[in-house]
Amino acid sequence: MHTSQDSPQVNGSTGYGQNVVDGLKKEAKLEQSSVQKLSKEQDHVLKTFRLLIADLCQQFNGGHPGGAIGMAAIGVALWKYGMRYAPHTPTYFNRDRFVLSNGHTCLFQYTFLHLTGYKAMTFDQLKSYHSDRVDALCPGHPEIEHEGIEVTTGPLGQGVANAVGLAMATKNLQAIYNKPDFDVVSNHTWCMIGDACLQEGVALEAISFAGHLKLNNLTIIYDNNQVTCDGSVDLTNTEDVNAKMAACGWDIIDIEDGCFDIEGLVEALNKARSSTEKPTFINVRTVIGLGSAVAGDAVAHGAAFGAADVANMKKAYGFNPEEHFVVSDEVRRFFEDIPARGEELVKSWEKKVDEYLSKYPEEGTDFKRRVEGRLTENWKDLVPSSFPDAPTATRKASGLVFNSIAEKINNFMVGTADLSPSVNMIWKGKVDFQNPDLKTTCGIVGNYSGRYIHYGVREHAMCAISNGLAAFAPNTFIPVTSSFFMFYLYAAPAIRMGALQQLQVIHAATHDSIGMGEDGPTHQPIELANLYRAMPNLLYIRPADSEETAGAWITAIEAKNTPTIISTSRHTLPQLAQTKRDSVGKGAYVIEEVEDADVTLIGVGAELHHAVDTAKELKAKNIKARVVSFPCQRLFDAQSTQYKRETLRRHRGIPAVVIEPYAPNGWERYADAACCVKRFGHSLPGKAAYKYFGFDVPALMAKVENYLQQISQHQTLARLSIASHKMSSDTTSTSLPPEKLVSQLLSTIEERIIPLTQKGVSSGSKLFGAAILARKDLAPYTLATNNERISPLLHGEINCIQQFCTVDFPDPSTRPHPAKDCIFLATHEPCSLCLSGITWAGFNEFYYLFTYEDSRDLFGIPYDIDILQEVFRVQGEGENEKQVQNRQLYNRRNKFFTAKSFADVVGGIHDRSERERLLGEIERVKGLYNSLSETYQKGKAAGTESSSVWK
Repeated sequence: MHTSQDSPQVNGSTGYGQNVVDGLKKEAKLEQSSVQKLSKEQDHVLKTFRLLIADLCQQFNGGHPGGAIGMAAIGVALWKYGMRYAPHTPTYFNRDRFVLSNGHTCLFQYTFLHLTGYKAMTFDQLKSYHSDRVDALCPGHPEIEHEGIEVTTGPLGQGVANAVGLAMATKNLQAIYNKPDFDVVSNHTWCMIGDACLQEGVALEAISFAGHLKLNNLTIIYDNNQVTCDGSVDLTNTEDVNAKMAACGWDIIDIEDGCFDIEGLVEALNKARSSTEKPTFINVRTVIGLGSAVAGDAVAHGAAFGAADVANMKKAYGFNPEEHFVVSDEVRRFFEDIPARGEELVKSWEKKVDEYLSKYPEEGTDFKRRVEGRLTENWKDLVPSSFPDAPTATRKASGLVFNSIAEKINNFMVGTADLSPSVNMIWKGKVDFQNPDLKTTCGIVGNYSGRYIHYGVREHAMCAISNGLAAFAPNTFIPVTSSFFMFYLYAAPAIRMGALQQLQVIHAATHDSIGMGEDGPTHQPIELANLYRAMPNLLYIRPADSEETAGAWITAIEAKNTPTIISTSRHTLPQLAQTKRDSVGKGAYVIEEVEDADVTLIGVGAELHHAVDTAKELKAKNIKARVVSFPCQRLFDAQSTQYKRETLRRHRGIPAVVIEPYAPNGWERYADAACCVKRFGHSLPGKAAYKYFGFDVPALMAKVENYLQQISQHQTLARLSIASHKMSSDTTSTSLPPEKLVSQLLSTIEERIIPLTQKGVSSGSKLFGAAILARKDLAPYTLATNNERISPLLHGEINCIQQFCTVDFPDPSTRPHPAKDCIFLATHEPCSLCLSGITWAGFNEFYYLFTYEDSRDLFGIPYDIDILQEVFRVQGEGENEKQVQNRQLYNRRNKFFTAKSFADVVGGIHDRSERERLLGEIERVKGLYNSLSETYQKGKAAGTESSSVWK
């Protein structure tokens, strides 16, 4: 804190650093009056908070300390006095929502979550910031999976739009459910931003929209420290921010001394909450890195201050520079009443909801359904069971399918980026979500209970706001956006953030091919599908006709933790008798099968009928063509290996040719040749565009015939087809999802292998166990551990293989096939002997619990490490001893079959909470080996000999 004895420190080494001095001198005067208003305990809390941030960044020499330190007083005003929340019930439905749009200042939020009593944010977890802990709850930017974090933020500006979505969610629920005597929804949304957020386009789109909607339940708190990474803000931005915000329809509150004026900040927060007209913008002047040697300088933004500077800060604040991470009892008492205060809010709200349900049973029952995130049970009955036979654009079919659902089920909030006439998302009786006082020139009016949103030409904000709607509470809202597919390129960062957060948002993308016509290459999305097919946890579905469009919507609505893009055509498409809505969820399926096929034609979306027509014409030339509809690659990837093989048949030597007027990238995983487009589009009517790019039936026939002729002349191509399919399918693991796979393998070790091991170690054998399991359900064929009393070569793995082949299945004709029917499980990563044995026996999928990096002392086996040291850490020419010791001890790249540790498998799970749970289970099962090791060591000490002790 700056007092008369502690003047501001400013780094004047940069051109603007010295210029900040004048501003700080002015602020020093303001601070004097603000400091006098601080209570002793508030003063102590601010000092403690700032030093804790400095220590947390210093411990691993990284992070973003400056902004968090400058925002300390804002945090005290919010978490102690301003916000309504319940740390011990973090999902309390009516809590205020807080969004940290400037997510790099995450320590600001993590520290207040800890101090206010969020149970998951222990002091140990707080200190995990920038550590190498895989279970850390303090990543470099806030992530939605953790208690107290409403949305994942990081890309600047996204949080502003998310906050607008959260505030819109509240407004809609209030308008639908609140009664004059019952405010069952009354929460406020607070959004923290920095200078850089106000430079991002998505934030400005959202700010403009929020002002237009008059979202008086939304407050932006601007950490105005006038610094970004490159230097002072005036390097790039000299506008009047307050004037701009006022012009966008926001109320403005200025706080001149945001580093100390807690009283003024609390007053501003209360005024913002009580606003009845507009959203509020609180412009808070702060100093980045306050109290450090780099205060007011860009250097304070993204680097630890250094040990000497942190020590000097502690001295200036009256703290012991030798002590770190100090949080006194006085500070803890300052926040100790907040959990109880929160629980009172929860109890009061729950009582109010019960009374509401009693007085308004119909609305109350529906409100509870929304709180629980449920759809009405009969929602699938609203999907048309059949469609007219007439050719229909799938964008029109999309409206036929979805609009009857949206009309009846109020979880859906539907919006468009100024393309209502084109996207067909308007249902009978729809009401616009709109400021009820707005009287438009065109005559369209609405209110906050409406569920159709006119976003204007703001595609990026539309999708980022929808993420906020979806994040309000799980599935209370299912937002639907709509626009031309090409314009979703504007929205890509927001769609990615939705996928990262596992938010269910459905994007209805129309005009998705060269068939959209005369608008030309600016509107024809040649390359865009590849971006979204590559994006993790996103379903990109291209339906071929009305029946598949129904399947696409059903799949999207059932995908509770995954956003979906439903990509539809502008032009009419024939209704195909072979398509099935229930098969869309498999990603790809056979719609025309033939015996002794010469080729498989893969049709995608609007081009499926081209594949069907081409197959028909090829038949007239005695070329037998199977046809596969392939609406979604990610859904197909999730199917079993057997299903994928039988759908494509490439493993039987039948070549596959894909037909889609997009860039071909990615189709090499499924097809051997592609009829695709490798250049931008062309401005032509739809049919003419298809013919121009070679997507009429004669041109497609010629391409397929030419490719088949190449195969007949060059058998290498045929062999490559089989080999390529084997690479894409044979190396995939069991069809079980990774969560279930690891859980069952751990259960097998704990319940089946460890009891065997207990017997073995008592007689002198070591702790290694193995199992051969059925690939389809992981039922054990054979279980074994070391049998070193007989031979030093009978390690658990070798003993298991020997027992499998000679005892359990001595007849080769009835023995499960090692590669097709089995997976191999070992408790420990194998030695070279065992690895060779597993491979030579024919097993090609293998999992193990302990890795070589795990402590070997636990098992009393120093020999393997000694051998590895001798083999892999021989000093080479020009190497020093440190380089030798840093060399990888065990080179897993030498493995030529699928071999993964449990930790490897768990690391690929997207759901952080599930990933952390399974990592904990792995450590728990590993811990069971402690007692086994003690038994082994006692046996050795008592003289029990194992033949594996080489003499």
